[in-house]
Amino acid sequence: MSTRSIIVITGDGKHGTAQTIRLYKHSDGYPTGNLPIIAEALTKAKEQCKETNERFQIDNPRTPSVEQVTGLLIGSATDSYGMGARLDDDGDGKTAVYNEKFKPKHLGNQGDLEWVYIVNLDNNTVKVFGGGYTGDGPQRAYKKGVVDPREYANQLKDEYQANELQEIETAIKAVEDTGFKLNPKRKSKKKNKPMESTEDTIAKIVHVLVPFKASA
Repeated sequence: MSTRSIIVITGDGKHGTAQTIRLYKHSDGYPTGNLPIIAEALTKAKEQCKETNERFQIDNPRTPSVEQVTGLLIGSATDSYGMGARLDDDGDGKTAVYNEKFKPKHLGNQGDLEWVYIVNLDNNTVKVFGGGYTGDGPQRAYKKGVVDPREYANQLKDEYQANELQEIETAIKAVEDTGFKLNPKRKSKKKNKPMESTEDTIAKIVHVLVPFKASA
């Protein structure tokens, strides 16, 4: 049975305006099927930009665009069986290309997806959602939060787990070697309060235990 997935690329388009594009990948959507092609596309995109910048000595150096990474992803997912990833649509004949930054609605509503990948060119992150067929749909999977792609190995038979885990680790490293972070942890906004002194603690206890005496 096919492992269905989507890959969403968001950031700036080739003209510097916001853009989000969704790809649909019908087969091999698990981490060892998708993370390597994401890493390959990002690597090629950076190499192409570097070559262009050096060749034309551009004042404002080019960085990977949404269209560029999308095309390279489709190419990386293409083999002798054909085009593994394609532009998705919203079921109304409209291609899943949006002229704005990513929003959850851009994930579509295909209910049999197992994995969701979001490549954000603005903050250099790749996030993974889903983790297998649950019937949640992509937007609910997104709401649940990122999943560790290593957990996929636990879904396999015991004799395959070690090899699969090693391949996932290699794929994660390939992504992070491009300068992108995979499932980065969110920084806590809470500030640590200074520790209370022993004297202050004792004073609070005394205040509670000693009854208040009203003046005559």
